[in-house]
Amino acid sequence: MEERNITAEQCRMFYLDGEKMKTNTWLCVFRLPLSRENATKLALLAEVMKEGTKALPSNLHLNRRAEELYDAVWDVSVVKKGGEALLSVTLDVLKHIDGREALDFIRGLIREPLFLQEDFPEEVLERCRQRLERRLRALKDDPAAYARNRCLEETMKGEGVGVCADGYLEDLPGLRLEDLREFYRELLWHSRVYLLFCGEKEGRRLLKEWKKGLDLRGKGDWREGNSSVEARPQCRREKTTAKQARLVMAFVSEITPNRGLYSALQVWNEVFGGSGSSLLFQKIREEMGLCYEIRSFLYPMTGLLFVEVGANGEDIPKITKEVCRIWDTVADYGLKEEEIESAVERLRRKYASAQYDAGKWLDLTIEQVLTGRERCLFQIISDLTAVETVDIKRVLSRTHLRNCFLLSDQEVDCHEIYR
Repeated sequence: MEERNITAEQCRMFYLDGEKMKTNTWLCVFRLPLSRENATKLALLAEVMKEGTKALPSNLHLNRRAEELYDAVWDVSVVKKGGEALLSVTLDVLKHIDGREALDFIRGLIREPLFLQEDFPEEVLERCRQRLERRLRALKDDPAAYARNRCLEETMKGEGVGVCADGYLEDLPGLRLEDLREFYRELLWHSRVYLLFCGEKEGRRLLKEWKKGLDLRGKGDWREGNSSVEARPQCRREKTTAKQARLVMAFVSEITPNRGLYSALQVWNEVFGGSGSSLLFQKIREEMGLCYEIRSFLYPMTGLLFVEVGANGEDIPKITKEVCRIWDTVADYGLKEEEIESAVERLRRKYASAQYDAGKWLDLTIEQVLTGRERCLFQIISDLTAVETVDIKRVLSRTHLRNCFLLSDQEVDCHEIYR
């Protein structure tokens, strides 16, 4: 990872050598804290920004221009990283496309989005609102995704991590075009901006032109007051018509990616439930046959570890007790050396593969910038290789079960499933 012009300015640039890639990938990221007040506004803003620019005054014009650039792929989206939101504008083009043409396209999306023009049609805003509304309603139709989101919301209530980056249905009707324009101006003024290019060497020069064209002048960080954390319930159950129950367990720690123990947390997640050879999968699904699926995963840019289960409602208490028994056993006795080595090797392969996928490489670069550590791939893999069983025990001693969220059609005593 090579950085250009490292300063304390609002805008930073990164060039990633992508000579081995088939395409040049452009990425502009606006970084801001995520809150209940701005989540829906930001989600709708991303939809509206797809509706054209001053030079290409509709989504159809944008797509036709992308086709002229030999089927270039572009998007405007909101990506959640921990308690922060990233408004991302991306463009992926074949390398023989003139760099200035690609630059003009992505710069237009950022500098001159159509919704800033006075004659922007109100019906287009309504269409974007309906599109976002359908997406939000669809989230509730997916039991697994709904259970994950609700557990996160309950676990981190009052904090940015617990806010849904897709927005909230009840906030949609009140949003006006002028609200989005004012919010976008604030975004340009306050948020930190990262410009990334992965591709051929010409990208170094193009990055400088891109930054000048954005007219950003180091205007300072976006600062908001800290949210107060409300009392959190130990367990919550919601009823569903689906026959398969969904359980999500949230384990919380202060081991965030900018801390030294995070590599050990990654290894523990891989051993615990991150693969088909994990402790949870082999014991609870394969040996005991108590569930249809079970896995663990880390929530990006946080110290949160989740266990997700799909099973019959009557088996949920047994499953949670077994999950906690496995956790306690490792906390007391540690892991075998070969278990750690196997997990490290799987993680090493995942990281190494990022070098051959521009999207994964850019995402990894952004995460390193957000943590403030900015490690290269070699350093990341070295930190993973150095993990020992004593580090795993330290991780488990600093991590505790905070919440269980159950989505089931059966009555289950919440006290039975809490540790």
